[in-house]
Amino acid sequence: MKYLAKNIAVFLLVFHSILSAQDNHYWNLFTGNESAVLGGIVLDGVNDYSTSYFNPGNIAFLSSSGLGVSGNVYGYLDYVHVNAAGEGNNLSKEKFAVLPNMGAGASPFNPEDDSRIGYLFFERHSAAVGLNSRVEELYDVIPTRSFNLDNQIVNYYEGDERYIGEINTDHQLTEYWGGVSYGKKLSDKLGIGFTLFGSMRDQIKKHDMSIFAVDIDNSVAATTDWNYLIDYIDYRILGKLGLVYKSKSFNLGLTLTTPSIHIYGTGVISGRATSTGVYVGEIPNTSVRRPYDYVASKKESGVATNYISPLSIGFGFKKDLGSWRVRLAVEWFNKVSKHTLIQADDPNFTITNPNIDSTEIIAEVPLLRINQQAKSLINYGIALERKFSENLLAYFSFRTDYSSFEKDDEPNITLGETDDWNIYRFTTGGTYQFSKTIIGLGFQYSFSRDDNKVSNTNLNPKQITESSLFLLNTTPTSSRIFYNEFKLILAFTYLFDSEL
Repeated sequence: MKYLAKNIAVFLLVFHSILSAQDNHYWNLFTGNESAVLGGIVLDGVNDYSTSYFNPGNIAFLSSSGLGVSGNVYGYLDYVHVNAAGEGNNLSKEKFAVLPNMGAGASPFNPEDDSRIGYLFFERHSAAVGLNSRVEELYDVIPTRSFNLDNQIVNYYEGDERYIGEINTDHQLTEYWGGVSYGKKLSDKLGIGFTLFGSMRDQIKKHDMSIFAVDIDNSVAATTDWNYLIDYIDYRILGKLGLVYKSKSFNLGLTLTTPSIHIYGTGVISGRATSTGVYVGEIPNTSVRRPYDYVASKKESGVATNYISPLSIGFGFKKDLGSWRVRLAVEWFNKVSKHTLIQADDPNFTITNPNIDSTEIIAEVPLLRINQQAKSLINYGIALERKFSENLLAYFSFRTDYSSFEKDDEPNITLGETDDWNIYRFTTGGTYQFSKTIIGLGFQYSFSRDDNKVSNTNLNPKQITESSLFLLNTTPTSSRIFYNEFKLILAFTYLFDSEL
């Protein structure tokens, strides 16, 4: 039964490799007007009230008596993980989506007052991805089995079986941030501000993997089924401190975002693992051989959660060069130490040894525990701005969006295993002001390529061996990631005064 524990461990790797979404990216989504078409390269202070998020030190420099900011992003995603489920078996998804809105504003402007209060609410993270792969063919997956039934030898699984392997996974993530900001001018050139954010993270992940080997002639089947559900909502607070220095030809910005403080979280975690008719062994103290079936099933509701976002420090720079303007942004994110995000009261699935003693425990695997951890990283970006008139400005930007994923060697289910690829984002667009309205229009292209991935999810029946207790193929496969995303950015700002 040593193969049982081995295959349980392999399954953990299998489950790791099919969970994908941008759980581990920090610069994946920006909103606002000018900030959106600039790709978020505005840590030096942006000319609308999304600065409450990017750098609250700039709030007091905005002179409008109040405004609303709204942005819609229309996105198309093309994701392909080549050989994700074995040679020739891909996981792919094409999706069209409407991404987040943002509302922001500030207290009425008083020219004699050097301080301002602002507010904003926006969708900080958004993901909705469903992936599927299926293999169906005739192949001799299970060796011939002979049984003595009523003193007659009967053979099952002779020749080819009908093999069916299928994976379905679905991921939904939304995270909303709301904040209240206070900013103050320390001088005509220096401003300081702070935003207190509240955040709500709502995440669902579902996974189903089913494998069948059917003896068509005798109408018997060996099956394996794995099913998992993680559904939680988590609340936390965090703050951002911003400092801005503004001169006639250049700006400097510095930000510090605190680690999050957990407030409350609850969720559901469930799992089911079954194996029917796959393994055949002798009944203890006899010479009788028969199939052994395994069923492990647990579900717990009201489980406490603890999602953590890291400390980060950002720096922004803006320099005027005639009718051109260049912006730079760099942000360092600290690591997140390993901790339990969600765990059942008893996370272990217990496997006993039916071939010797059904009370002998040979494996206790924590299938109902999810850890969270993240590595330290630095993202950077550059943007160019061209002023064609007082009312018309054009922009182009590039930024990195590196993954913070860090592999956990402890056997548990880790969110976002395949989310370890880095993304590069290009944004272009412009803003036009007429009367008291500013319209923003932009286009963003993001891509990632990873030709050196190894997938442990393999549905190829030709590589399954007799030792594969759960019909799991344990042969790693070289795989590749192709990720393309296109976004159309539409935004507008309404000014209560004629200018910001």
